[in-house]
Formats: sequence, C-alpha cells, structure tokens
Amino acid sequence: MDYIKILDKVKAKYDILIDKIGADCHFTGNFLENGEPEIINGDIDYIEWVASFYTGTALLLYSHYKDEKYLEYVKKMMPLFEKYMEISEAVMHHDGGFLYILYSVALYKLTGEKQYREMSIKAAYGLAARYMVNAHSIGGFGSPHSEKPIMIVDDMMNIQLLLWAYHETKNKYFKNIYEEHIGTVIKNFVRDDYSVRHACYVSKETGELVGERNWCGYSIGSWWSRGNAWLIFGLSNAVSDILDDYKKDEYLLTLFENCKAFIGQLDETMIPRWDFRAPEGDKRVDTSAAAIVASAFYKLNQVSKSNIAVLKSFGMDGVLDGKLEEYADTMIKNIVEKYWENESEYFVINNAFSNDYGFSLWGDYFFVEALIRKIHGEDAVDFWS
Repeated sequence: MDYIKILDKVKAKYDILIDKIGADCHFTGNFLENGEPEIINGDIDYIEWVASFYTGTALLLYSHYKDEKYLEYVKKMMPLFEKYMEISEAVMHHDGGFLYILYSVALYKLTGEKQYREMSIKAAYGLAARYMVNAHSIGGFGSPHSEKPIMIVDDMMNIQLLLWAYHETKNKYFKNIYEEHIGTVIKNFVRDDYSVRHACYVSKETGELVGERNWCGYSIGSWWSRGNAWLIFGLSNAVSDILDDYKKDEYLLTLFENCKAFIGQLDETMIPRWDFRAPEGDKRVDTSAAAIVASAFYKLNQVSKSNIAVLKSFGMDGVLDGKLEEYADTMIKNIVEKYWENESEYFVINNAFSNDYGFSLWGDYFFVEALIRKIHGEDAVDFWS
C-alpha cells in the first residue's frame, strides 16, 4: 500500500477545509446539519474539544510536507485558545488535555517558541485543578467536587498533558496525579475479563468504584470500542514515557492483556463494532476506534522493540506474537478499502460513528497520525510523549 499517496489525498481534502474556513474566522470544531463547518466571524468564548483535532491534523501535515502554510494557519488561532484559557483558568474542562496537547504542545514541539510552552504549562495547571486528592484521580464530566464525582475513560488521553508538564518543569505534582489517575482507572475501569467500562461514579473519599455509568457505549455493562481505544492509547503513552519506572509492570500487564481482549473481539477486517456488546443485529462499526488503535499499535511496536529485555523480564516478549504492526497495517488497509471514498469535501474516513454523517475530526486525526507513524517510523513526530 502506498501510504504517501494516501496522505497526499488527505492533504487535498484538508486544504479545501482550510480554504473554506479562512484565516480570519473561528472554526468551532462542529459541523452543521448540511455537513458544512460551523464558522463564526468575530470573537467567541468557547472551543469544542474536537477543535484540537483540526489543529493537530494541520500540524501533522506540516511535519511531513514542511509547508509553512499549515504552521502559520494554526498559529493564527492562538487568540481563540488564549480566550478559552481565560474563561477556564480556575478549573480546566476535562478535555483540556486534548485541546492543548494538539495545539500549544504540538506547536512548541515543532517550533520551540516559548509562548506555546507557557500556554501548555498554564493549561496543565488548569487540568490539574480537577485532581481529587482522596479519590486519586481527576474528575471527568461535571464538577470534581460533587458528592459522587465521575471518571471517564477518555481522560486517559487528557492526562498526558500532565506528564508533558512534568518533563518540562520537573514538578512531581504533575507526575503524581498522572500515575494516581492511571492506577485508579486500572482498578475501576478494567473488568476481570479485561473489557472496559466507559464511566464510573467513584467515592470522593477513597476513589473506590461506587457504580458504573455510560454515555457513549450501548449501555451500562457494555464495551464501547472507542473507550477501549482511549485506554490502549493512553497506556501506550505511559509505557512509552516511563517504561523504566516502578509502574511498568502494572501498566504493561494491563495494556497487553487488554490488547489481547480487544483483538479477540475483531473479525478479519480488524475494524471494531462501535460497541462489542451491542445487540447482535447491530453491525455498525467505528473506524475512528480502529484509527486510534492503529496509531497506538505503531507506537507500541517501537516501544516493544526498544525494551525487549524489560518485556522478557515479565515473560511478555511473545505477547501478541510480535504482530502489532501487522494488526495496524490491516486496520489502515481496510479503512482505505472499505471506508475511504465518500462525498464529503472535508472528511476522510466514513463510519467514524460520531453523527448522522459518520465522520469525525478525531477519526481523521488519528488516521493521519497512524499514516505519519507508518511512513516515518521512529522519526515520526509524537505530540503525546
């Protein structure tokens, strides 16, 4: 498969979206009922969490094509992210990790300009304000100070902003929250059969599981495939970042066992159903979950190669039979062959299970990220670690 040719086709669509929005407008990250991007002229005081996948995709394209138009375009959006920071400075929305990892952290990694570093650290402090000391985690939906605070598995991605901030500042406050949150997720979200919950009520006094909740999956007790993808990617980040840390055994064991459980639910296409426990007749798939896992598997494959001695020490060097890259290749191949051609001017992959159109900004982002990892290998830009 010609991955560069596929990326060239993505670029062509993305260029149309950039031209459509223009440099002087704000793209909220949402799309209207007719499939057109929601654009606001003038000042706005909010950003939807999905907007960062738009900026992140532009910066991935910049990392490959070195076309300054992508970099300059994203830089012009800084006032919007500054305005959001002013509004949410006291306690950042739980998706602040998504927003600023794929905006200011990414810009800082690509340019080294200190203003983006400062913005990212400020955002990390805002996200850390959601930390619940006794519950050993950050709060998800709603207030982290409620009687029954809620955790969601999606935040396995958001907390990566905290570990980035730790590396930049050496402030162990960030790392401690990061590790405590992962420990609480492993305890509360990963069931005995290594299936994954979407959301939980936890005790604000102890962090113990109070009850299961569900928003995005089929039901309480079900197994939302994109939620599982967030867990796989989040643990892949953790393993990549701190494999030599004392937490490595807990992270590795959970990660590889869950990967095996996830793969065990897939057919030969390697494209997951949107929920593995939806009724048997519900055959809808989520290509965004496949794209997320494919990117994580490419990354994890590099981690496995470079840390084979550590994996052997846990008797895990044969886990998944060294097939991570092969699995990822199959996912990308079938996304292209089965869910690629569509009538949208702006979106790339179909059946991302986000709205009536079946498209999503995050699905396209992780699809592009997976392509970048496949093309560039160890030299691929990594905004998460």
